[in-house]
Amino acid sequence: MAAAVALAGLGPENGWLKLASVAGGVLCAAAAVGLLLGVRARQGISGLRGPAREKWRTVGVCCIAIVVSALASSPGTRWIYAAVGVGLGAYTWAALGKQVRRDR
Repeated sequence: MAAAVALAGLGPENGWLKLASVAGGVLCAAAAVGLLLGVRARQGISGLRGPAREKWRTVGVCCIAIVVSALASSPGTRWIYAAVGVGLGAYTWAALGKQVRRDR
């Protein structure tokens, strides 16, 4: 997801390149969701119920907002998306590391 945010916010001047960067970000996000759902399926968990369903709904709304704002981004604001992508990646890495240490 962090790569999706950073890639979606590249904000090149050319309209086709901007559209390609946003599409690349959407594909990265879809790959992350597919990976997560694949891991859940291997664990025997099918579908989303309870709190997981609510969290996915929130993530979906946030993704729509990111795509809309990425389409309106400019080359001068791409550093904001890069910083958010790096921050999101660091947060995710730390949260997953904490979860792995707790499971041992």
